[in-house]
Amino acid sequence: MGRTIRILALALLAGLVAVLMLTSIGCSAGKEDAAPPVETPAPSEEPGSGDSGDNAAGEDAVAGACTGCHDMTRIYLQPEMTDWYGIIIQMEDAHGAELTDQEKADIEAFLASRQPTVAEQLIRGKCTTCHDTDGIYDQGDDVDWDAVLQEMVETHGAVLTPQEQADIAAYLKRL
Repeated sequence: MGRTIRILALALLAGLVAVLMLTSIGCSAGKEDAAPPVETPAPSEEPGSGDSGDNAAGEDAVAGACTGCHDMTRIYLQPEMTDWYGIIIQMEDAHGAELTDQEKADIEAFLASRQPTVAEQLIRGKCTTCHDTDGIYDQGDDVDWDAVLQEMVETHGAVLTPQEQADIAAYLKRL
């Protein structure tokens, strides 16, 4: 009798395992994931994109060619994974920027490899959850950034430590 119960228990256990395996395979094959897969931006197919550029020359080219219309901070606060080559082409096509192929490669290399500062990371990660970066630039030159950041914390619930507030304020005061 004991042997029969053990055999039945093992058979029941094996059947349960088989059902669980088939259920998990069947369920996952027919349903879409709750979160869509993260798409990696496709590399630009434009000629010249991906050419090796010189970072130091790229920094100089950005300072010379781009800052005629843009503050460096505005450039640096672009989202991560920005298609820099696409933006360079857009600046040429839509706004008349004139760059050599080497300058384009240098600018792309510099901007793609540049590591954002702590303040830039904070602005991207915390401020832009509610504001776009244009809102920062629309504030004017006489803004009391310390007071603005304190209001964001006290009134609007922004989660910023005093050090983060100081880092962001110091950065924005340079604009």
